Amino acid sequence: MRKKSLESLSSEELYALAQQKEREEEAGRREEQKARVDALRVERRKLIKEHKNALASIDADIQHLRGGQPGSRGKSTKVLEIVLDGGEIHIDAIRDALKKAGQTPGNLNQTLAYLKRTGRVASGATRGSYKAP
Repeated sequence: MRKKSLESLSSEELYALAQQKEREEEAGRREEQKARVDALRVERRKLIKEHKNALASIDADIQHLRGGQPGSRGKSTKVLEIVLDGGEIHIDAIRDALKKAGQTPGNLNQTLAYLKRTGRVASGATRGSYKAP
């Protein structure tokens, strides 16, 4: 099919052509916006992870300065430290690390469930393992 010159197009054809061009431009703007939203979401996840790591470090410093007093808050902080340092780590390794740190691993399942519920840890790829979100 041969293309017509702009001068030979009727007003209806020109109007249809303008509408088509407008739709194409709008689709392009939507694609750009979607790409920007995706990039911002990636940046947001990165910032949240950095923020959680910083908070865990501060919590650990506070707990250390308080003398490492036992308690659910101290254990949660220690377990969170272990998971953040270990990448994906199995519950048995967490239990061993707690013993090495001088804390009893009692109620570890409940502590991990609390940390998971609050979004501070996530289930790992294998059953019984945990990782930073």
